Amino acid sequence: MDSSAAKELQGAKWRMGDWFAKQLTDDQLHDLRLFHVELFNFSTKLNLISLNTLMTSDEMHFADSVLASKIVLSDFKGRSITDIGSGNGFPGMVLAILDRTLKVSFIESRGKRVEFLKHTANRLRLSNVEILHTRVEDIPEGALVGGISRAFATLPNALLNTRKTFAVNAPYYHMKTDGWASEVANVPHQLCSTWNIQHVADYKLPVSQMERTVLKATKVK
Repeated sequence: MDSSAAKELQGAKWRMGDWFAKQLTDDQLHDLRLFHVELFNFSTKLNLISLNTLMTSDEMHFADSVLASKIVLSDFKGRSITDIGSGNGFPGMVLAILDRTLKVSFIESRGKRVEFLKHTANRLRLSNVEILHTRVEDIPEGALVGGISRAFATLPNALLNTRKTFAVNAPYYHMKTDGWASEVANVPHQLCSTWNIQHVADYKLPVSQMERTVLKATKVK
C-alpha cells in the first residue's frame, strides 16, 4: 500500500464490529476489513468510490451492502448470482463473503477494475467468485439465472439492457435510494410485460439513518 493510501486508511472509520458483531462471524468481519484495506489501496488509482464517501465507507458502502445482501440472501433461492457492473466489488464481494456456498459472478467491462476484482477475490480466498471481463450486452441470451446491481444504471436502463440476458423466472435485484419509486414509475410499459417489479424490503444505514430499498425484477418472458 502506498503512503497516501495508508494515511487515508488510518483516518477512515471502521465500525462494522460495533454494528454487526451479533449478525456476522469473526471470519466475515475479518474478510470485510481486508476488503476495506484493498479498496483503499486501489481507490485513488481507479476512482472506485466517491471521495465524499471514502472516510465513511464503512457505513456508506460496507454496511449498505451487508444489510442489502442479508435481504437478498433471505429471498433468493438460487445458488448462482451475477453482480452486474460492480467495478468496486459492491455488493457482490460482500455477498460472496457472507455466503461462500453461493457462486457470485461479476460482469465488468473496464480492464483495470477487472484486475482489482480478481486481486481482491484472491486476497480474500473467495473460491466462489468468478470475474467476467465483458459487457452485460455480450452475455449469451438467457444465461443469467439471478442478478444484482448497485449504482449500475437507472432501473429502466438496467432492465432494458439486460432483458435478453436473463432466463425466464430469473430474479434481478436492485439496491436503490429513497428515489426508487420515481424510477419504477419511469419504466416503459413495454418493459413491464417482460419484467415483474416488486418491492422486497426497506432498511436504514446505521448512523445517518439514510433510507435504502431492495427491489426485485423477475423476468416473466
